[in-house]
Amino acid sequence: MNIRASLASLLVVLITVGVVAAKAGPNTALRLAVVEPGYTLSLGGGKRLCPPSFSLNLATNLADAGTSLVLDRVTRDAARSTITIDLTVKRDPNAVAPQIITAAKVAADIGSLRKGRYIVVIRQRFNNSAYKIVQSTVLDGR
Repeated sequence: MNIRASLASLLVVLITVGVVAAKAGPNTALRLAVVEPGYTLSLGGGKRLCPPSFSLNLATNLADAGTSLVLDRVTRDAARSTITIDLTVKRDPNAVAPQIITAAKVAADIGSLRKGRYIVVIRQRFNNSAYKIVQSTVLDGR
């Protein structure tokens, strides 16, 4: 392949990418960024039950002394091998608190699992707002 043919194919690719970007709607992402995890995860449990029962310990830092972290629910979807953990950061809108970093921890009971890989999705909301995905990770059940 000569240089002219290589440049021509590169130009076609660039024009195609430009056309795709030009046709993007208002809700289409034009840039991506890696989101750093907000929660530190550790496994707990492995209780000597038959079958073993596990928990996932979540720790984070909250920006205000007047906030608390509440575990709302843990949902398991065996068909999709997913575990969804819903959390609420509760803030008192009338509280005046200094900006202090405070540690917050919750333990999510995920029960017994079959061997395999599981996607853990952590969703968070503030007070009564909608849940948003803030982190995901993969667990390997051996």
